[in-house]
Amino acid sequence: MIQYLKIALMVSLITFFFACGGSDYEEEAAQSSLTGVANGTEACVQTYYNASVIAELKSCGSCHHTLGAANSSNLILPNTDNYSDLSNYQTLKSYVTANPQTFINKIDGTQTHGGSSYGTETITIMQNFADFSRNVSSCVVTEALPVVSPIPISAVTKSSPSQILNLAAKVMLGRPATTTELASVSDETSLDAALDTYMTEDAFYEWIKFSFNDFLFTDKYLDDNDSVILLNNAGYSTAAWYSSESNMTMQDILKSRTNYGITKAPLELIANVVKNDSSFGEILTANYIMVNPFSAKSYGVTTSPDINYVSGDDLDSNASSRDNFVQTTIAGIPHAGILTDTVFLNRIPTTRTNVNRERASKVMRWFLNTDILELANRAISSNDQAETFVNPTLENPNCAVCHKVMDPVTGTFKNWDDVGRFQNASANPLFSAWPATSGPVGFSLNNLMNSSFDNNSLQWLASQIVADPRFARSSVNLFYKALTSRDPLKEPSPTDQEYADKMQAFIFQDAIFRDLSSRFENSGLKAKQLIKELIKSPLFAAKTMTQGSNNEYFGKNIGLAQLITPEQLDKKITKLFGYSWTNRFDNLLGNESGSHHLLESNLYLPLYGGIDSDTITSRPDTFNGVMASIQSRMAIEMGCYSASREFYFTAANRKLLLYVEPGDLSSSQNITTIENIKKTIVHLHRYLLGENVTIDSPQVQKTFALFNTVSRDGVAAITAGDESSNLSFLCDVTTHPDTGADLSGVGIVRSDVNYTIRAWSAVLTYLLSDYKFIYNSNTQ
Repeated sequence: MIQYLKIALMVSLITFFFACGGSDYEEEAAQSSLTGVANGTEACVQTYYNASVIAELKSCGSCHHTLGAANSSNLILPNTDNYSDLSNYQTLKSYVTANPQTFINKIDGTQTHGGSSYGTETITIMQNFADFSRNVSSCVVTEALPVVSPIPISAVTKSSPSQILNLAAKVMLGRPATTTELASVSDETSLDAALDTYMTEDAFYEWIKFSFNDFLFTDKYLDDNDSVILLNNAGYSTAAWYSSESNMTMQDILKSRTNYGITKAPLELIANVVKNDSSFGEILTANYIMVNPFSAKSYGVTTSPDINYVSGDDLDSNASSRDNFVQTTIAGIPHAGILTDTVFLNRIPTTRTNVNRERASKVMRWFLNTDILELANRAISSNDQAETFVNPTLENPNCAVCHKVMDPVTGTFKNWDDVGRFQNASANPLFSAWPATSGPVGFSLNNLMNSSFDNNSLQWLASQIVADPRFARSSVNLFYKALTSRDPLKEPSPTDQEYADKMQAFIFQDAIFRDLSSRFENSGLKAKQLIKELIKSPLFAAKTMTQGSNNEYFGKNIGLAQLITPEQLDKKITKLFGYSWTNRFDNLLGNESGSHHLLESNLYLPLYGGIDSDTITSRPDTFNGVMASIQSRMAIEMGCYSASREFYFTAANRKLLLYVEPGDLSSSQNITTIENIKKTIVHLHRYLLGENVTIDSPQVQKTFALFNTVSRDGVAAITAGDESSNLSFLCDVTTHPDTGADLSGVGIVRSDVNYTIRAWSAVLTYLLSDYKFIYNSNTQ
């Protein structure tokens, strides 16, 4: 135990120099070479503090901060987000210097202390605090301490600008960068320009919405008319406006698009803020909602421009698209971005006992970088069960540690009931009977809300959140998770067996996050700028390390090795192939109700690591055998039909087999034919896997050998009567690939006498089975 605490000493000092010295986090690493300290010096006091006190101080910090239960005491720690911050040490030292005996008396229970006799929970805790108090006046270091050196930014080599662009395209757009795009990038300036272009594509905004649903989980209500029911419960009498439609087929279409519009509104709002390059804080402060032509009728609003659906409108037109969203306002509703959205409020429910605490805790975790549950990481007095409190949540220190931070925020939700219905202060009984256990309403106990905001309390809360520096850090966390699929690292406990390795990784990430948070604030909270900076950082773009290569934990938390989710894989397949992986007779373009194997909750979605935003809300971070089997089946089925489908179209209208025809044989003596086969293979490697290859690359030669072997052996099997010269009915083309119309023998693709169509199917299956197709990785 003490050994880990002593390791903590050195790393904690290093953390201050490395992470807190300013926005240029490159230079500070050179200062981190402390190897020992002398008795009686300031460094000696710091040494003991970091080695033996800092771990215990976290429990004190649960109350002794500006928002905590002990916020009126004489000991207020400045930075409880980072206990290694030197300001915490200086504050505690100053307090102990001025009140040496009071400090000890509070710890051992001799003197009244809201945190009870915390120090007597173990002899070690009491001894550590007592020794620190002694060392403040006369410090002695008894042992040499090991050094854990931080890894400087310069020790990590990033991918080239073109490689970074290719990776960003895969993550945000679901496709590799094109050869033209790659050729346009040679330095950071051109990389920025290319990323700016990416951020204008529809696929980018689909990625934004997808990423934010992974913590809001509002897509829970996409099925049937679930969101319409929520809106009806919230008092919107026109929620199910489509029910008057007598044609049941039409009614089902209108219901589906209406429910879609209501459900997607909070995610569309976030995408809208990013698209307009507004302050990202507008996701909370927006004085509008988003509606499509169908949900607008549910809310009973007329939009500008007017997109409301009118009976008889062409449902296939862009104007009647379910994805045609615009801004609007609802009379009498004090909009506060996603905070006042009906779906959002229902997704985070409240009850008579919960009293908005779940809503407050989620908002603080997502947008204020504050996990309420972590505040409760403190010792509980054995006498607490015998104590009685009139108001335990605010008087019992073990409860107040969380509630004094959280409960002011809960009050700002009190004019929004459990079904997301708004009532102004005078009409809402919750305002006149707000539970006394919840305390005053505000952003914190030091920042209470004026009663003049009673009717727009969430608007007031939103303004406070966005103005708080923690909002910028939370935004960095959210976009980091979206880009890498990794949660931000937490500062490890000194008792962790991998403490040294984890602390190295934490210091490295925290320094970058601090710098990015500062830049994000200085940019006016522009999300696009933050995304670009994250993409260019080592956390996303790292390729190799010159230092720290023996720290596997660090290596796993830089660069990218991101397993593509089933939802994203479905979009990728559809984009690259022109249709989704599904029953081949249900792959018509534009079919909103068509099944997608990777999206079906009763098929592959949960097995491949997907979520339903309801009962399944977490994703696996490792690939398993079941997922490997699903990938194999996908590769076989997509390879089977795709080759023959490609040959139905002319070469100019294909996506995959651009330079070949079914009669082109690898055994041909025609040099042009051989080159065309290899050119097609080069295109497939680039198009499907994002590999920068040429005709002479080893990967291309292996794939060409596969094509040659399959076609040669297939012809031999046909000649021997072991194989048919026709394709399997699962792989041939007898109906139009896009419309489903019967081809009646004209244009069908069935004969494969040269076995080349099946050879191309084998090539496609081979490439789709590659890990590069299902991973976004810096190794590509």
